[in-house]
Amino acid sequence: MSSVIDVIRHYATDLTVLRPYAEKEVDGYVTKSTALVVPPYPGARGHMQTYSPKELRNVPEGQNTLEWWHVWTLFEIKEDDRITDGVVPYITVERIEFWRQGPLWHGHGVKITDARQLPGGILLGMLPKLVPVFTGTVG
Repeated sequence: MSSVIDVIRHYATDLTVLRPYAEKEVDGYVTKSTALVVPPYPGARGHMQTYSPKELRNVPEGQNTLEWWHVWTLFEIKEDDRITDGVVPYITVERIEFWRQGPLWHGHGVKITDARQLPGGILLGMLPKLVPVFTGTVG
């Protein structure tokens, strides 16, 4: 097990984590607030890798056409987190496994293909560039 952790630490890079909501306690009740951005900080490190073709065969029917990713992190991630390392696209975490021997978190996520799935504020920077369909004069 220590060899797995050594590999993850060796290849780990800073991650940006977006949470679609943040939970906070108000008068003894837990409420959900607006999006929370967890910026890269020394503890927010991890490694992202795509599923192999063999792993895609184990994905439920209909979901195997999506682009699935592994995320190994040294800090706690939650379901529905949006994660990127700045190189790969944002993914939405669908499942999480905690490895007590690490300690580390292993998340399984799907690539975000619709910029509307990202919390506001990030949306403007994520929109694709517009390509003109028509050039010339209209007359």
